[in-house]
Amino acid sequence: MSNKMENGEGESWGMRYPLPLIALLSLGSLIMYTMRFNVTIALNGDSCKGDLAGKYGWSNEDKGQVLGAFFYGYCVLQVPGGLIATRYGGKLVLAISMLGTVIFTAIVPFIAARNVTWLVLARVGCGLFQSSLYPAWATMVSTHLPPNRRNLATGAFSAGSSAGVIVAWLVLPNLQSQLGWQYCFYLPAALGAVWLLVWVAVAPSHRAPPRATVEKDGLLDEESRLIPKAITDTGSSAQAVPSQTLLQWVVAMFTCPAMWGVYFCSIAVGWVFYTLLSFLPQYMKQRYSLDLEHAASVSVIPYALRFVVLLFVGRLADWLLDGRVGRSKVRKVMTAVALIVPAAALLTLALSVQTETVAIALLVIGVGASGSVNVGAIYAPIEMYPETAGASYAMGNLIGNIPGFVSPPLTGWILDQGGCPKATAKVCNGTATVGNSTAGPVLISDECERAWGAVFLIAVGVSVLGVISYSVLGGMHPVYRQSRSKNSAVQ
Repeated sequence: MSNKMENGEGESWGMRYPLPLIALLSLGSLIMYTMRFNVTIALNGDSCKGDLAGKYGWSNEDKGQVLGAFFYGYCVLQVPGGLIATRYGGKLVLAISMLGTVIFTAIVPFIAARNVTWLVLARVGCGLFQSSLYPAWATMVSTHLPPNRRNLATGAFSAGSSAGVIVAWLVLPNLQSQLGWQYCFYLPAALGAVWLLVWVAVAPSHRAPPRATVEKDGLLDEESRLIPKAITDTGSSAQAVPSQTLLQWVVAMFTCPAMWGVYFCSIAVGWVFYTLLSFLPQYMKQRYSLDLEHAASVSVIPYALRFVVLLFVGRLADWLLDGRVGRSKVRKVMTAVALIVPAAALLTLALSVQTETVAIALLVIGVGASGSVNVGAIYAPIEMYPETAGASYAMGNLIGNIPGFVSPPLTGWILDQGGCPKATAKVCNGTATVGNSTAGPVLISDECERAWGAVFLIAVGVSVLGVISYSVLGGMHPVYRQSRSKNSAVQ
């Protein structure tokens, strides 16, 4: 690779060969999500064979604190990570993000035995380093990929996250039962280290998007001109961002109605996603008496469909936006599908007892449909503020991940109040035991059933708020008004 390309004077190889870069980014997302989700496997394993929660006698509330700890760190550096990625490029930030995540994942087996607080701190550290993952990705997409491949990249990167959950479900339960819960952390950390070496060796370095490219894509408007021009100058390294211009960007983030639509939608999507991601294994164990290995084969299906949906909707959005449908309509329809379908599925589970087959079908459809939001409201900040894609995306991602540290502890508390089996309850051949005593078949009480219903109803309410908010506010930005005008002219 020539020095001109490295220094931003030439075209990034991602512009000429976008698919290899998209694949590498998606693989990184897969590994990152495996390291994010592995703690759920370790906490919910078959206690007869040894799991983390059962080993140390942690309650549902303790588990909720551990599951939510990641997001305390994850929310802290979202926006700073985006600004740093804008300043120094996505390659460096992604490398640091992966390195820190690998370290904090690998040390878990050595510190978890102390007490739950040490594990919480390790998860906070893991979240801190992963917080710049999506901002750095957004910067890579906006500066190293052509416009007609960005929706595909969005779908593929998000599909990588679903693939990470799938890989975790398919591989880690068996690994845990054979070698112990510690290997739920060792294996993902080793994979992350290998990806890091490849990324440092081949990923394109920092370059700024030519202003002509942004104008050609039809995304430059009065609000995007508020963004620092330093990051659009080619032929020289980025300069320091003037404080007044940075202040204007911050003001735009909190005064743009469309961004508030993104915020409300992101909270709704995050609430449903992280509630199910954290507690779906426990629900399947308690409600249908499945051990982790059987629950894994069931729980992987929704995320497999979500993986397919993410790949499909990325191409679909690129096709629709090729002069066929306006930007605002595409984003709103994709967002509505992603929130209404899961809400309907969870409402059905909350209001009536379902057979195992029906429950699985509802969860598969609900989680699968949620993938379309990644080319809906979630993508909108990149579209509205292309010149600071990393930082603008990070703002939405920051707010959207607040449910990550609110929902798991709240859900754990609701389940404890409902008398649901605690983490110390073991499931051995369909029989619940506490300590050395047998507690009989795993049949949850009516109170526990109502507790799960409350968990699902809260998710439904948040989803309804999210889809209404984005439907009203999502199109209130010059990019979308401009898009509507162009489509009217074509017609």
